[in-house]
Amino acid sequence: MANSKRALNPPRLLLVLAVLLSAAVLGAGGQDETAPGQEMVLEREFPAERGGLVEVLLHTGGSIRISGWERDVVRIRAEKKGRNREDCWVSFQESGRGIRVESEAERRNINCSVDITIDAPLESDIRVLTMGGDIELADLKGETEAETMGGSVELKGLEGTIELTTMGGSIQVADSMLDGHVKTMGGRIVIDNVRGDLDASTMGGEVVYKNRPASESGDGEALSISTMGGPINVDSAPFGVEASTMGGAIHVRSARVYARVKTMGGSINIDDIDGWVKATTMGGNVTVIMTGDPGQGRRDVDISSMGGTIRLTVPRDLAMDVDLELNYTRSSGGKYKIISDFDLTLEETENWDTGPGKPGKIIRARGRTGDGRHRIVVSTVNGDIYLLAAK
Repeated sequence: MANSKRALNPPRLLLVLAVLLSAAVLGAGGQDETAPGQEMVLEREFPAERGGLVEVLLHTGGSIRISGWERDVVRIRAEKKGRNREDCWVSFQESGRGIRVESEAERRNINCSVDITIDAPLESDIRVLTMGGDIELADLKGETEAETMGGSVELKGLEGTIELTTMGGSIQVADSMLDGHVKTMGGRIVIDNVRGDLDASTMGGEVVYKNRPASESGDGEALSISTMGGPINVDSAPFGVEASTMGGAIHVRSARVYARVKTMGGSINIDDIDGWVKATTMGGNVTVIMTGDPGQGRRDVDISSMGGTIRLTVPRDLAMDVDLELNYTRSSGGKYKIISDFDLTLEETENWDTGPGKPGKIIRARGRTGDGRHRIVVSTVNGDIYLLAAK
């Protein structure tokens, strides 16, 4: 009986094997990919133009590290990790805009991730996404979009624009010139020696600005900082600062132009402000020291606390229209006072206010110096008020 299975002759067998191998290695659109179970470490190089796009999408999760260099080449190293790392796919695709690296898992709920390390031309736009892992970017010029579902972020030596979010990790930005926004849903943010209009926000952590330099032209943008639950520390804000926290202290060591700060529960300290101030806390002490030439610029002050002592120091020759108000409750024993180095008229209500809330009285101090062009308004509840002249 003749055999019903036809054997492939050697030339045809070689052709079929070649086609299968090509399909596995090079797909449509210049895509180079590895199937599950193959190499655990992959290295690729692609020619690249300056100003091109480097895109990394890690659906498996994993860390991403991209550094700029002088060569017009993108060099990529991908390392599969995890108990089921043989079930990870990694693909590399060239397009008219640049290079795209992508990872996928063969099936859901498996333990695998891919760490990516890339060297790219200095002038490159970056778009990266990881479902869980750290992101590090260094020495790059261009537009950056980055997101991690859970990991820390470190940025250094960047120039251009950025929009970055981590769902749960710290952010560090250093030695850069950036416009844009960095955000974490739960972690600390440190901005060190960064020029440009870079805003920072966190849902639950400290925000620290250090070594804020001026731009080459001498101009710059005000700092904008917000956190849902943590302290804010600003080393220097030469173009002004706006800071708000839902629960933490605010400390500004030095600011120019203005400081507008607000906390729902914590102290406020502004060590050196050459400009105007608006400071509000729902419960904490406030200390503000105004410096600089009292005849230059706007120098209005508006400070309020719902429970704490306020100390305001101003230049002795500042022209002011002063209105200080201290509310104290009967249960406090009337121990609070207004103390001023300036000639003010004090008044105190005779009767206890029996309206909504605890019975209370009000002490007010008013006065005017010079032409009174700067409005000084201070109010607190159950705390002392000090209006002091700088020595």
